[in-house]
Amino acid sequence: MVLSLLVVFISLRLPPLVSDIRHFMGTPERNMQTLLTGATRLALAAGKLADLTAHIKNATALPSIRGILITDRDNRILTGAWLGEELSEIDALKKMVQESWHQWPIAGETENLAHLFITLDEIEGAQITREIILVLCVIATGLLVLAVVVSREGRNRLALRIAELSGATTRIANGDYTVRVSVQGRDTLAALAHNFNRMALELDQTTKVARISEERFELAVNGSNDVIWDWDLQNNRLYLSPRLHKILGYTTQELPGFFTAWERLIHPEDKPSLLQALDEHIKKGKPFYCEHRLKTKRGD
Repeated sequence: MVLSLLVVFISLRLPPLVSDIRHFMGTPERNMQTLLTGATRLALAAGKLADLTAHIKNATALPSIRGILITDRDNRILTGAWLGEELSEIDALKKMVQESWHQWPIAGETENLAHLFITLDEIEGAQITREIILVLCVIATGLLVLAVVVSREGRNRLALRIAELSGATTRIANGDYTVRVSVQGRDTLAALAHNFNRMALELDQTTKVARISEERFELAVNGSNDVIWDWDLQNNRLYLSPRLHKILGYTTQELPGFFTAWERLIHPEDKPSLLQALDEHIKKGKPFYCEHRLKTKRGD
C-alpha cells in the first residue's frame, strides 16, 4: 500500500519538477555547450592540459557524445578523446577529417581562446529528449525527500538555484571571474555552489596577479628601446614586445605571436642560417645568436 502511494506520488510530483528544471536550464545543447566550453576555458586558463584531457575523456564516455577535440585559436590540436579514450595527435587528425563535427568557440577576454569540436550519435531529437528527461528524472528521484515536503514554490526555488549555477557557469566561461553564486542550506547544491565560488575566487586572484605582473613587465619593456621576444616552444607561442611592432610597422593582429607569422617576414637569404641556428639550439642546446633581416610593413 505504501509503495503504491509512493509510486502515485512520484508520478504526480516529478513531472512538474522536471518541467521546471528544464524550463530554467534551457535547451540540452545549450547546457552541454555551456558546461563543456566553461570547463575547457578554466583548464586552459590554468594551464592544466592533463586535467582537460581527463575532462573530455569522461565526457566522451557519456551517452550520445562520441568524440571531442580541443584546438587552439589556429586550429592546432591540443588534445582529443573518442568514446572515453584519449586520442593521439595523428588519430585526432584522422577523426577530424572522417567525422562530422559541431564547432564551439572558447571565448577569451578579447578574442577566441580555442575551439571545441564535438560529434554526437546520430539519434532522433525525440530520443535525445527522452534521454534528457530520464536523466532529469534520476536527479529528481534523488531529491524525492525534498519534493515530498516542499510546495510548488519550493520546487521553483530549487529550479532557480540550478538556473543560478548554470548562468554563473556561462559568465565565467565568458571571462567574468568575479561571479559568485549564493550558498543556501547544506545540501548537494549548496556544496556545489561553495566549490564553484572557491574555484572562481582562486581563478580571479590568479588572473589579477598575472595581469599585474604583465603590466609591470609592459612598463619596463615600453621604457626600453630594446626589442624583447620570447618563444614558448611547448605552446608554440611568441611574445613580441610593442617596440618590435612599432619598428616594423605592424599591429598585433597583423603580426601575432606565432613563429609562422615571424617566419614569413624573414629575408629569404637569412632564413637558412636562422633555421639552422634554431635547430641546433633546440636539439643540441647550443647558444642561439643569429642576426637576420625582417620585412617591414612598408616593404623594406
